[in-house]
Amino acid sequence: MKNRINLLAPSVSAQVTAEPESPSRLLAIICLLFIITAIGIYGGLWASDMTARSKMNMVEKELAGQGAIGKQMTSRTALITEKNQTVANIKKLEAARPKLSNYLDELRVVVSSAVYLTNLEIRNKPFEVTLRGISANPLNVAQLERNLQESISFKECVINSTKKKVIENYYEFSISITPEKGGISQ
Repeated sequence: MKNRINLLAPSVSAQVTAEPESPSRLLAIICLLFIITAIGIYGGLWASDMTARSKMNMVEKELAGQGAIGKQMTSRTALITEKNQTVANIKKLEAARPKLSNYLDELRVVVSSAVYLTNLEIRNKPFEVTLRGISANPLNVAQLERNLQESISFKECVINSTKKKVIENYYEFSISITPEKGGISQ
C-alpha cells in the first residue's frame, strides 16, 4: 500500500500552519523601503538641481557672449535717440520745403487721369499758376476745376479764367489761378 496515492483532502489536524513573521523582520522591510524611497527622492532632487545649474550656466554664457545687460540697455537707448533725431530732421526738412513744392504735390493729386496737362506755367511776381492741357470730355475739365477749389493748397486761390476750345474731338483748356489775398509767400 505504500504506492497508493491519497486523493482525499488532508484532515485539519494534519495541515501545517505558517508561523507569523517576527516584528524585527517587518521593521527591517519597512526601513529598507524607506531608504530606497529616500534615495530615489534625493536622486531626483539632485538631477533637477543639476539641470537648473546647467541652464544657469548656459544663460550666463549667452549673456557673456552678447555683452552685459547694461550694454544692451545702452544700445537700445542709443537707437531710440537716433530714431528721435531722424524724425526731428525729417520734420525740419518738411518745414523748410518751399510752398511751391507743396503746390506741385497737390496738383499731382488733383489732376485726374482723364485730363492731360500739356503745359504748367508758374510766375512768381505776381504769383500765378497757368494750367494748359487737353481732355476728351468737358466734364473732366469741370471736375478738375472743382478739385482745385476743394484742395488744401489752392483753397485760397481764385480761378481767374478758363478757356476751352474744341480741336479734333478734344477739348483744349487753359486755367489761370491766382491767390485771393495778394500772393503766396515763399
